[in-house]
Amino acid sequence: RTSTLGENHEDTLNTRYCLALCYYEQNDYQKAIPIFQDVADKRTSTLGENHEDTLNTRYWLAFCYHQQNDYQKAIPIFQDVADKRTSTLGENEADTLDTRYWLALCHYQQNDYKKAIPIFQDVAEKQSSTLGENHEDTLNTRYWLAFCYHQQNDYQKAIPIFQDVADKRTSTLGENHEDTLNTRYCLALSYFKQNDYQKAIPIFQDVADKRTSTI
Repeated sequence: RTSTLGENHEDTLNTRYCLALCYYEQNDYQKAIPIFQDVADKRTSTLGENHEDTLNTRYWLAFCYHQQNDYQKAIPIFQDVADKRTSTLGENEADTLDTRYWLALCHYQQNDYKKAIPIFQDVAEKQSSTLGENHEDTLNTRYWLAFCYHQQNDYQKAIPIFQDVADKRTSTLGENHEDTLNTRYCLALSYFKQNDYQKAIPIFQDVADKRTSTI
């Protein structure tokens, strides 16, 4: 297609985009990244920097960097894509919120909780409004918000969020689901860190029993 249609033709770029996605799915980020980068550059030239195909390509480029733990490269791309999606799609649109979620997670993984927390908080509120408070995306965002507070030793803020997410995951996923058990483990750990062993012990015990029977 490059030889017959040209390297900037959208069919050529779409084919190369799919090729890069295949490499991504195989965890071969070294091969995926330069293709995503080149397709993003060409789509920026031909479609414009705000076109959704351009932004989608750059999103996956950032995601590759994230998977490589290269947050320094991932963060500015996620930030720019999030800003542009906010302008073009709206702040409540699912793709916008998803991009901002990954931006916040990058900040979290760099231990930059002050940047991560307000993004997680805002995304969680918007997901609660648009997807519902029991939706797994909403619960996942709130879980990481609580984890940020936990990492800051702010257990007073972490505990009620972990508790609520655990309750909702128990209802939607079941009490033996790994996400439910992980949330309850973090809840127990927060109590433990507060030296509240009376509350921590029964949760740790129940999680241990359920993991013993399910794993």
